[in-house]
Amino acid sequence: MRWWKKSMPSPESVYSGILPQNSFVAILQKGLVVRFYCECRQQRNREFAWYDFTMGKIYIVGLGNPGKQYENSRHNAGFMFVDALAKMWNTPWRRDASLQAEIAVVPEKQCVLIKPQTFMNGSGKTIAELVKYGGGYDHLYVAYDDLDLTIGEWKIQWDKSPKIHNGVNSIKETLPDTSFWHVRLGTDGRNGDRSIPSESYVLLPFLDEEREHIDATIRAVVKEIDAKITSA
Repeated sequence: MRWWKKSMPSPESVYSGILPQNSFVAILQKGLVVRFYCECRQQRNREFAWYDFTMGKIYIVGLGNPGKQYENSRHNAGFMFVDALAKMWNTPWRRDASLQAEIAVVPEKQCVLIKPQTFMNGSGKTIAELVKYGGGYDHLYVAYDDLDLTIGEWKIQWDKSPKIHNGVNSIKETLPDTSFWHVRLGTDGRNGDRSIPSESYVLLPFLDEEREHIDATIRAVVKEIDAKITSA
């Protein structure tokens, strides 16, 4: 991935116009800029080196919003799910600023866990960059909150999503192949009461008794996904 085209200008654009190009200082300055430019590229390569996507062709994406204020919100059920997977597999998270994501690599499972940090509606940007750098995947799982299911319900389905989910739609808009595994975690606890609009309701935190149910759901789904990947 030619990350530097997006994240930094070329040496010529940095140095051009600062001083007359035939001056000794300008030549020296250009040399320093080129050196800095090359060192930045080398550093970027080193940052990518800690996870080799060619060794993990199973991508598991958890959708949510970054920030402390959203940690316990219904919309962050996807984050909660991949956090539980990372904990089970004893795998640390690392942040990648270029991909705008937190990444956890599980070599023994040939798996990469991803938490996009672009906020829900921009989740597709991270996945598109990930696929571009990694050269594709064999299996893609996307975990997210689902208001079509009540708390305690869950489904793992191929190519079947809820009626409306902006995070899922963002991913579908950026991938050439829109078919993938959907890990649908039920988060609706309204018992038929629709006085709170869905777009506001998903940002509300789980009630204490609801959190017990969603935690139990996540534990069950984690076990199923672990078994599914282990047998793959």
